Amino acid sequence: MSPPQWASPHSQIRLIETEHKVLLCPIAEPGNIQADEVTCLEIERPSCMIKETKTVERPPFRENRGQIIYGVLGLVKGTKSCFLVVATGRERLGEIHGSEVYKLTGHRAIPLHSDEIGVDEEETLTVSH
Repeated sequence: MSPPQWASPHSQIRLIETEHKVLLCPIAEPGNIQADEVTCLEIERPSCMIKETKTVERPPFRENRGQIIYGVLGLVKGTKSCFLVVATGRERLGEIHGSEVYKLTGHRAIPLHSDEIGVDEEETLTVSH
């Protein structure tokens, strides 16, 4: 049995937002053949529940769908809502022992709440550099 696709890091991930969920799906490296079935992470809105889901549609889905991200920095839960914090930009600095090292150059905090659950507009998330 092979390990799940999320067992190793990916250089790019496609983030797709819908009203009820956020999908994070790995993008195949150039030259790699990807299976017909892809395992994605699904985060339900507004519960913030995370689960693996399989899709028969291979990334990059449609070229104009979703946003390319470079990693998930965390899931931050507040008193009334939660946010998915993702890396949207990076700069390669070099290598250490054969592993690439990057500097974070952009991030985004994606609110996972919905207005129907009573989140105060004043409750926001600020990520400092």
